[in-house]
Amino acid sequence: MLSLSQMRQFGSLFNGSYGGDAQNIIAGGGQDGAENDRDWVLIPDGGGKKRPESATPVWTITTTLDATETLSLVAANGQHASDVSGTGAADFDLKHSVGGTGKVTGPVVLAVGGGGGTTAKLVYRGPTLSLVGANVAIRFQDTFALSRAVTDTVDIQLTIIWGGYGKEPTDEFALVVDSNA
Repeated sequence: MLSLSQMRQFGSLFNGSYGGDAQNIIAGGGQDGAENDRDWVLIPDGGGKKRPESATPVWTITTTLDATETLSLVAANGQHASDVSGTGAADFDLKHSVGGTGKVTGPVVLAVGGGGGTTAKLVYRGPTLSLVGANVAIRFQDTFALSRAVTDTVDIQLTIIWGGYGKEPTDEFALVVDSNA
């Protein structure tokens, strides 16, 4: 249960990390419809406080689509390993899922081109994974597919949202209110 203070400063219970280099996919190209491995990222230690209990992938997407053509997320999942080189990598499984399978088993249609073509900007939140029992590093894997060869493109950036700290994860994000001011 969140305290009144935590409810008022809800964002202090979360933190974010860079999830890997931006990726450009061209319809019909080598990465279109192929599984993409994102960067390994160390699970933060909470600035010496409590380690986060969950990780959620959030993709920021810009896509250009011809009329009626689609961008789909075909599949996504997380992996954990004992270091950032991927030693002992294993997929997260159902025990690591928070309210679902822990995977996107799509396809999930994210955007559809409008008449005459469309450039769409969107954000997609993936499945939240429990980090209880996870090793020290994680990465996400994803498969995006464009329905039309050559003309359609997508630029993708991944951010990992860490949650469930129970306390503010880092001092620089904590807001201190002086009641004597």
